[in-house]
Amino acid sequence: ARSNDHLSPSVALSWNTTQWLTLGARYDEAFRAPTSEEMFTSGTHFCMGAFACNTFQPNPDLKPEIARNKEVNARMTFNHLLTDDQLVLTANAFRNDVRNYIELNVVNDFANRVFESSYDNVTSARITGYELGADYRWRLLNLSLNYGQSRGKDRSGGDALADIPADKLVLGISQGLLRGDVRVGSKLSLYRAQDRVPASSSVDSYGGYTLVDLFASWQPQQGDLKHWRVDMALDNLTDRYYLPAFSELYAPGRNGKVSVGYRF
Repeated sequence: ARSNDHLSPSVALSWNTTQWLTLGARYDEAFRAPTSEEMFTSGTHFCMGAFACNTFQPNPDLKPEIARNKEVNARMTFNHLLTDDQLVLTANAFRNDVRNYIELNVVNDFANRVFESSYDNVTSARITGYELGADYRWRLLNLSLNYGQSRGKDRSGGDALADIPADKLVLGISQGLLRGDVRVGSKLSLYRAQDRVPASSSVDSYGGYTLVDLFASWQPQQGDLKHWRVDMALDNLTDRYYLPAFSELYAPGRNGKVSVGYRF
């Protein structure tokens, strides 16, 4: 049996400097114990032909992650720029220093016929990044633009960390109909190529790709049906065949889904 504990303090400051500008800062400590999957998974991970299968190697000695997260942010809100409209700009930057960062290492060494995957600790890791956003509303029309990027490295040797997402730019548009009871829209997501991979990785880089999603929702604002909500979505409209960064499996193609909810 094993046990771990850690006190995780958290503090945040917010300053309304003016009517339109809010500045903030926060510090959090996070504790994450390794999961059973990360410690004990075994068996075949994936195969690269009839005679080369990558297998999981258990690691019951995994240590828990302890992260010290710092973030600064700004929010700017402008009302009635032209008419019944609003523009919101946001920016935040973060740095996470993580002790015993848990990452999945995948080794495909054909020269020595070593094909194995295991979850291992990185003694000292640092993840930095920032996010920028702009949201504009004019009556029932909404436009959005968001960009985010993250960088991760092993502070001991400077090697890149696994599982850090690719840079992403997302553009969205939606329009309310029937006095807001219905909303339809679309989202365009552009992922840049991810070539910041660990030296031990068998993949030099992951290609960039673009996804288009459509969505619609119905939720009456008044009347007997106001507790109901119906959502419909069509993801990956163009049926793009793509491999997300650090994934061993290609993502699903075009996918339609419908959900119905009732709020008490």
